[in-house]
Amino acid sequence: MHEPKPTTLAALINELNKLFEGELSDADLLGYANHIKGKMLENETLARQAAMNSKEQFALGDCNDILMDNVIEGLDRYHEMAGQVMGDERIRKAFAGILLDFVYHEFQNRQEGDANIFV
Repeated sequence: MHEPKPTTLAALINELNKLFEGELSDADLLGYANHIKGKMLENETLARQAAMNSKEQFALGDCNDILMDNVIEGLDRYHEMAGQVMGDERIRKAFAGILLDFVYHEFQNRQEGDANIFV
């Protein structure tokens, strides 16, 4: 049976750190978990199964297969996007501009005491 799920951000990061090896930051761990979670939440089959079943029954359905599909697809998509950023100056500049705004405003919010890890 699965262990109880973490209820705080610190507990989630702690659980992810126990699972994954390597020099991974909190942002690496949370970004990856959020990406896979978001893709799974887009899946209508999982939405139907979650609505009609207990958590235990839901875990026995398509959840694990769809998780693995999203892990594989995510690897391919991140590789494709990274290739576009590295290989196309127009994309690189536009992406840098988007992240400039995003990162700058996040740092400003942190200075004001309004830290928000998730978008």
